[in-house]
Amino acid sequence: MIALAFVYTLALLLAGVLLGVVTTLRLAWPGEEEAVNSPGPAGRSRTR
Repeated sequence: MIALAFVYTLALLLAGVLLGVVTTLRLAWPGEEEAVNSPGPAGRSRTR
């Protein structure tokens, strides 16, 4: 039972880290269509 809880916690932690890395990468390096379509800071940084 403890091993199951440990694996579950590890999986949640890994998912959180992965989500954070993906979000950071998308903010730092937006795709071409994303930069064109979004009026947010991601679109402005590409045209500067």
